[in-house]
Amino acid sequence: MNTGRRNGPAAPEGTGWECDKLSPTGADTHFAGYIGRLASAGDPVDGGLLKGIPVADARTVATVRPIPQVVSAAYGDPGDAARRMDVTALVRGELSRGLAVIRGNNESAETDPAPKTRKKLLVEMRLPDGGAKRLEAWEGDALVLVEPWPQQLPDCEVKTRREVLVWKSGTYRVTRGNGATSNRDTIVPGGIALTTPLRKTSRAPPRSTSFRTRLSIRHR
Repeated sequence: MNTGRRNGPAAPEGTGWECDKLSPTGADTHFAGYIGRLASAGDPVDGGLLKGIPVADARTVATVRPIPQVVSAAYGDPGDAARRMDVTALVRGELSRGLAVIRGNNESAETDPAPKTRKKLLVEMRLPDGGAKRLEAWEGDALVLVEPWPQQLPDCEVKTRREVLVWKSGTYRVTRGNGATSNRDTIVPGGIALTTPLRKTSRAPPRSTSFRTRLSIRHR
């Protein structure tokens, strides 16, 4: 429920009205407006059907990504240390806000430490494994502080009450509404070796497959 106050401290794009997170009325209102609209009498999953909605087994181990540390950062003339300014605090602040890519320029530095000179942003990093890394970028160019984290996709996705879409070949354990379990062996279609060039644009075979089932599955 709205408390009539603004939240903070927060970034400008993250500010707004504060809510009472422990309000029973707020929780009841949220449930009635979301799940309640599906499970009430006459709705799609009334009569206890909500208990049988299929769910994919999402038992995953959370991985905390180690973030490198900014040892020092300077912006200015790459050939004259006297015409550079220390921007270590600025770069550390950008990294703490979750920015993986930054740009060195007079606007972010709020001054021009080396007029009429093509400037550089120089950053010394300490890596999570204890190693060191030096990063450089010309004025206005992008400097990547943290490399993109590879996205880990799930092995399957529950599409409907009776169908599961899988992207990985293997054996899937299916748990039914009555508690019975069974295994389903699935092979995802692979690529096609072409002996001649394509003359027309054709639709490639899917890289996934699906099977129909009920309730939850677990890949092993």
